[in-house]
Amino acid sequence: MSHIHNFIIGVIVSVLFGIILFFVIPNNIDIPSYLPPFVPGPDTWPKVIVELGFALGLLLSFLSLKKIIKSDFDFNFIFDYLKSNVLYIKRFFFILFILIGYTYLISIVGFPLSSMMLLAVLLFSTGTKKNLKLNIIVSLSFPCILYFIFTKTTNTPFPVGSFWSFIGLN
Repeated sequence: MSHIHNFIIGVIVSVLFGIILFFVIPNNIDIPSYLPPFVPGPDTWPKVIVELGFALGLLLSFLSLKKIIKSDFDFNFIFDYLKSNVLYIKRFFFILFILIGYTYLISIVGFPLSSMMLLAVLLFSTGTKKNLKLNIIVSLSFPCILYFIFTKTTNTPFPVGSFWSFIGLN
């Protein structure tokens, strides 16, 4: 892979992990007020994992940029590369838009339903029509299985969503 590909991948990884670190975790993980300051909260391990991914993305970007600058790189190639890969750029921004929507939707309709919608949109946008049944099965069952495993085995609370409280089902 060329240095420009590594740079672009590093930027994409950093942006996605940055969205999770700065928007998803602070908006969706509540820290109980009764925890003493020295006890790690429920956001500790997700933050550690996401910070590591964010740092690795930045590291890949900076190391690749350093090699690009040293190699007398023609920066017009970046614009040519972006022009020739418009479909991938559109997909990136579509997925970014979907993930941002997911972060807001999870607080409204809760984890299971918003995760089903996210998986359905992502699988349908990247899959083919011959995999339609499999996509439906995966998008409906996988969030339910995760929800069941984590709530029953580790007693991990997931966001319920304000919509269900509003209509009286919570």
